[in-house]
Amino acid sequence: KTQKIQGEMNDTRLLLEEQTSRNQLLEKKQRKFDSELNLIEEERKQDKLAKDKLARDLELAKQAKNRLEEQIQSLKADGESKDEKITSLQSQLTDLQMDSTNE
Repeated sequence: KTQKIQGEMNDTRLLLEEQTSRNQLLEKKQRKFDSELNLIEEERKQDKLAKDKLARDLELAKQAKNRLEEQIQSLKADGESKDEKITSLQSQLTDLQMDSTNE
């Protein structure tokens, strides 16, 4: 009877050691998984920050482009106005020169 109990106790000890070994392996795998998951989450966070920054930069660039386009239009209009003024003044000058020649 003692040998039977001793055998069962040894079997139980072996099972416990096997279970402990499996638990340690699973805990190691869980730590590795958690570590990799944390790295991936950090990368995702950095990617989101970079994406948000790019979106802000893009919006600022669009605003700058719109301001520049407005300035170009304003300068074109100003240039056209000055061209018209030059044409008008040249016409007046020509008229004055013709009038002075006729007198």
